[in-house]
Amino acid sequence: MNTYNKDNVLRDYNTLLDLYLNSSSEEKKINIYSQMLFIYNIEPKLVKGSKLFSYKPSNYSIYTRKRESARKKRYLELDNLTRKICFNLWEEINKYYPLDTSRVPNDIYSYEEYVSMLRTFFKENFSSDLELFNKDIEENNLTIRKSFPFSNANIYYLESLKKYYINIEYYKRLNAFNIASTVHEYGHASTFMQSNIYTSRDYILNEAIASLYEIIFLDYYLSKYGNEYSYIEMIRIFNTACINSINRTIRKGYNYKEHHINMIEALYGQLIAATIYIKYRDKDLNSIIEILKNNYSKADGFELLRSIDISIDDLIDTSEDISKLVLRR
Repeated sequence: MNTYNKDNVLRDYNTLLDLYLNSSSEEKKINIYSQMLFIYNIEPKLVKGSKLFSYKPSNYSIYTRKRESARKKRYLELDNLTRKICFNLWEEINKYYPLDTSRVPNDIYSYEEYVSMLRTFFKENFSSDLELFNKDIEENNLTIRKSFPFSNANIYYLESLKKYYINIEYYKRLNAFNIASTVHEYGHASTFMQSNIYTSRDYILNEAIASLYEIIFLDYYLSKYGNEYSYIEMIRIFNTACINSINRTIRKGYNYKEHHINMIEALYGQLIAATIYIKYRDKDLNSIIEILKNNYSKADGFELLRSIDISIDDLIDTSEDISKLVLRR
């Protein structure tokens, strides 16, 4: 399996450290320090924690609390909408047959098959991202490794170097879910490389573009290997986890925790992506994705959605009829 090139990772860390030590701006120091922490998460044995933490800017904790407070405030403003969406999805999910993951095609793949399927998918759907993927395989910026007890996927942004690392962790064997997760992370990577910004202006669209990439892959994959129920099962598996977490949050009132906010962010990403795909899958979807990529860090999320003719009512409508998420009939 692919693993990071430790020499490259260490070189990136040292480059960031030089930038940090030579920066006179506290704001830049905080930003660079965050990227150094990413390196520590990627390869903790390469960086001595005590040494790294000694560089922690004095205002770093204040900065992180302020950032999380801004995210919390934004989603608190959407509390009523979130409750409505959760209620609708919960009702819809429970209308369908009991969860049956055996309906979901989940073939096992070798590393070579994993790479081949991703190359074919990017070539046919996002040709400009094929170059990114091939470069990451060649330079070991994408790592795939076994994990326990569950699969996971993350992207680590190094803004100062206009670079990223992607980490894919799989449980036991590589499968279709791991490939879908990889495509999701490349939605993030492609957006970041285009704008060098990885956060949408008001957080609403943080997961939307990546989720749209993932939905496009799922429909591509299921059109070859699935059945008409496969997609809805995949959505249910994801949304059930999200909704359970969100319901625990909103029942407690306004005490949103970071973990719950992450889940709410993911839920909006899935819902927005599904709504866009339903509306534009038979039209020029790639041009819509380009509009989102070019503007998501500049415009209010719902204003940008309105510019592509997606309203809050459309999102509610999707949540009220989950069968619309079954893209193959």
